[in-house]
Amino acid sequence: RLKHAVVERDLQLFETAIESYRRQFGTSPATLESLVKAGVLREVPVDPFGDRYVYDDKTLNVRSKSVDGRFKADGHRRQR
Repeated sequence: RLKHAVVERDLQLFETAIESYRRQFGTSPATLESLVKAGVLREVPVDPFGDRYVYDDKTLNVRSKSVDGRFKADGHRRQR
């Protein structure tokens, strides 16, 4: 349950960071690492289940591979 809360927190962080990047640069980030290079995030969080977060730069979806897609963010609002 705690790990699920961490995933939720991370997805909120990604939503905020992606939106900030879009406002600042007028485009969407190509990768999650782009958020770090641009100074929007200090680092890309690690999925607490031991996997990586997956980002689709076309849809702006960020999801946890470890939670079977139940938790994802779309760059604007959280879906569950």
